Amino acid sequence: MGLNDHISITPAKLANLLENGNISEFNNERKQIKQQIVFDSIDLSNKDLSGVELRSLVMLHSNLSNTNLENSSLTDVQISGNLSNINLRNADLLNADLRDSDLTNADLTLTILNGSVFNCKSLRTANLTDNAKQFHIVESINGSLKEVSSCR
Repeated sequence: MGLNDHISITPAKLANLLENGNISEFNNERKQIKQQIVFDSIDLSNKDLSGVELRSLVMLHSNLSNTNLENSSLTDVQISGNLSNINLRNADLLNADLRDSDLTNADLTLTILNGSVFNCKSLRTANLTDNAKQFHIVESINGSLKEVSSCR
């Protein structure tokens, strides 16, 4: 692959591949890009994206409701938005930041959450069954972010 081929791989092209469920091509194209990719307001709701490699992506104000990300890699991602009813079963969320995400009825069964950051609002009704991995809960207390041990 030459330099011109790398230039043609844009965030818009990657977003289009995800929106069309073309996981294999997305994974191949994403491997060619070393810098961080930011998607704002991408709609991936109701998509089957099982096995996708979303490492180091930033997805702000996005809709991933009812999306299947089972067995996917979301290492070092930052996602905010609607993740209600998302399937993250057996996914890798190592060091993921999901603080401003709605995880209502999300399935996080057997998901790797080591170093991941949530807030209480994002965890209220998430399914953490069989998940004994380490994650962090961060809340704004007196204007600064503090780690808390549990939610009220």
